[in-house]
Amino acid sequence: ERLYDPAKANGPMRLAIFLSGGGSTALHILKNQTKHFKVACIFTDNNTSKASSLAREFSIPLKVNDIKEFYRKKGVQNLRDMKVREEFDGETQKWLIHNEVDAVALAGYMSLVTEPICNEYITLNSHPADLTVKDKNGKRKYTGAHAVLDSVNDGLKEIRTTIIWVNLSCDEGPILVRSKPVKIPNTDGMDAERKKEIANTVQEQLKKTGDYPAYIAALELLSQGRIEAEDNSVYINGVRSPNGIDLAA
Repeated sequence: ERLYDPAKANGPMRLAIFLSGGGSTALHILKNQTKHFKVACIFTDNNTSKASSLAREFSIPLKVNDIKEFYRKKGVQNLRDMKVREEFDGETQKWLIHNEVDAVALAGYMSLVTEPICNEYITLNSHPADLTVKDKNGKRKYTGAHAVLDSVNDGLKEIRTTIIWVNLSCDEGPILVRSKPVKIPNTDGMDAERKKEIANTVQEQLKKTGDYPAYIAALELLSQGRIEAEDNSVYINGVRSPNGIDLAA
């Protein structure tokens, strides 16, 4: 079954962008819309993010629902309380329905999404590491918020962005696209502080040469109906693709 079928749509795929911060990836998506997908609206969980300025610049509907304020009003301090998160996402879902959204792009969105979003919408996310790399137990090795630093500390020679189809487990969704690699400098003999600096530099470079082209490639594949799913397997262009499309190939 196609994740998105353009033959059933009345025009381009309608995309919602979710962001929490500076919005550089969101801006790249907005500037690179194609005849196959258009950004229908922007959502942010942070009232100090750049979402409002992007929405103004591109004349796109915006919803701001600050997640810290939402939890505070509910009398809950723990932002990882997923029951409250489902209520938060449920409010967002109503707004997505109103804007006739087909798919969601998490672009620097720092909150985990729950069922009202990722079970109801095809949801994509970018991760700053190659999720095909496994640990000794066969699990994805470079997941989580410190994936770039972990890659640097492990002495990897290069790193990629991975675009995934999001499910309820962090960084565990099926892989759709992997970017061209970005070189990691040799850090032998460097102290921890210097390695952190290298990781930050690599991550910024990876955004531009990894996240940006990989995200557009994934959105093009999705919006053209070239991604199918069956029994937890992903097929791209009709071929079973457990490691997604490799943009370096």
